Amino acid sequence: MAKRIRARSMVHGRVEYGHAGGQGDGRLLDLSLQGCRIKGAPPFRCGARLRLQLWLPNLAQPVKVDLAAVRWVQNDQFGVSFLGVSSHARACLEQVCQVVLEAEQPQVKVIAISAFLGSEEGLASCPLR
Repeated sequence: MAKRIRARSMVHGRVEYGHAGGQGDGRLLDLSLQGCRIKGAPPFRCGARLRLQLWLPNLAQPVKVDLAAVRWVQNDQFGVSFLGVSSHARACLEQVCQVVLEAEQPQVKVIAISAFLGSEEGLASCPLR
């Protein structure tokens, strides 16, 4: 299996997918700009082509992926890569991925220790225990 270029972010939502054999729906488990992982009952094999509608958080309308390929299937989950995405859909995916990525990053602040001690001389005189 090829290594993923970018990490997927935990994003949950509903997915509707159409394929040559019919239609199905499932739950979106994670998302990147290149693809996603879906929990559902896949009646297809690796390489199958799908059309997707992704109902993403904070978006009123689903994001439509015109062409996706199934890359792996395991039990009731499968991964797809996006092959055909309109520029509007790509912009929506970028927006959602950016918001999720920012939410996943811890907010870290760096403060100088001298602010607590009053001066750098205070640091040298602190006894170590």
